[in-house]
Amino acid sequence: MLPPQHKYGGKRPVIAAFFDDTQDTDLMRPSSKLSNMVIKHRHLGKLKDGALGVTLLFATQNYTSSSGGLLKSIRGNLTHMLVFRNKNQKEIDKIGEEVGGEIKIEEFNSVYNQAIQGPHDFLFIDLHRKPNHPSIFRRNFNEWIIPGQ
Repeated sequence: MLPPQHKYGGKRPVIAAFFDDTQDTDLMRPSSKLSNMVIKHRHLGKLKDGALGVTLLFATQNYTSSSGGLLKSIRGNLTHMLVFRNKNQKEIDKIGEEVGGEIKIEEFNSVYNQAIQGPHDFLFIDLHRKPNHPSIFRRNFNEWIIPGQ
C-alpha cells in the first residue's frame, strides 16, 4: 500500500477573497469585521510553522467616498492597486497623495495619464516594489512607467 500523497505536492494552498460592489454596505463601516480582517489577514489560518493568510481583493468604483469608499484600513494595507480611467480628478489626486509618496502630485497625474491611453488600460501600482523593478508604476501589467522620463 502506498503512503498518502499531498494533493499540492507539499505546497500550501493560496486562499483569496474577492469583494465587489460593497460600497455603501455594512462591510465598509470602520467597525465591521472586514476592517479587522484587513489588519489581520496575513495571520489567519494558523499553522505550527506560520499561517496560511488570505489574499484580499477589492473592486470598487470609488477610492474614497462620504458614503463608503474603501476603508482607511484597506487603503493603508494595500500592496497593489489597479487604477482605471476615472472622471473624478479629486479621486485621482487622493490616490496620488496616498500611494505616490515618492513623487509630486503633478508627476503622479502625468504617470496616470500615460497609463490610461486606451479604453481598457489601467495604472498598476506596486506599493512593495522589488529591488530589481525600475518603478512602482506600470501601464497595465507589462509596461514600466518611470516618472520624469
